[in-house]
Amino acid sequence: MSIPADAIQAVAEFTARLDGLSDAKTKAWWEGYMKGVIPFRGIKMPVLRAELLPWWQERVAPEGPAFEKAVAASFFGSTWSEDKLAGVLAFEHLAPRLAAADLAAFEAIFREGLLFDWNNTDWFCVKVLDKLVRRDIVFARPIAGWTAQPDAPLWQRRAGAVAFVNVAKHGSQPPSSPELWELMWTAARNNVRSPERFMQTSVGWLVRELGRADQDAALAFLAEHRALLSREAARYIVERLPAEVQTAALAG
Repeated sequence: MSIPADAIQAVAEFTARLDGLSDAKTKAWWEGYMKGVIPFRGIKMPVLRAELLPWWQERVAPEGPAFEKAVAASFFGSTWSEDKLAGVLAFEHLAPRLAAADLAAFEAIFREGLLFDWNNTDWFCVKVLDKLVRRDIVFARPIAGWTAQPDAPLWQRRAGAVAFVNVAKHGSQPPSSPELWELMWTAARNNVRSPERFMQTSVGWLVRELGRADQDAALAFLAEHRALLSREAARYIVERLPAEVQTAALAG
């Protein structure tokens, strides 16, 4: 992914402002919680957002949409977790103005290994991809399609399912959106083939929420894919169901 030098410079200007906002306790807690997978500055999200958005309006937005997208993408090249989260928040701000062609930049972020932990990946799903798949099926199709790419990075394939968790939670189902409904089930069927924990949890979360609208379909998925599902994923699938249904399903 090629980032213009002026976008890289703008990000450097912003991240220099973050040095004085770090909190040692927050840093220690997050690095312990994430088991050292990624370093943290020690800045909570509300503080980061409050610093980012006014700066964005003053420094970045006046330069136009192409520059805004380049700056948002440039944040992901940083070592620090909060800098990547700033990129998430930037793309969240831009989400209403993104087009399907912009998904290529997201794929590049995953392909180049710039999103490689569950925390930032899942924030990206919740704050950016969720908004896009709700907006239009032209986003939902390719995002769900990430799960069908065996050579795509694990985190991209996880995102192809987790992006739909909140959509499923709020009852997208036939006949109101049959294509979206099928895309979500297909994403679950694709990811269940991978034994990695974060792939399995993406399936458990998604099927759990799909089961709100169709309990029988969720139980059928569990029965059909029992040999592929981890115990953790299976428990997620049934955890919203009545206790007696959970017991029977997990014992079956």
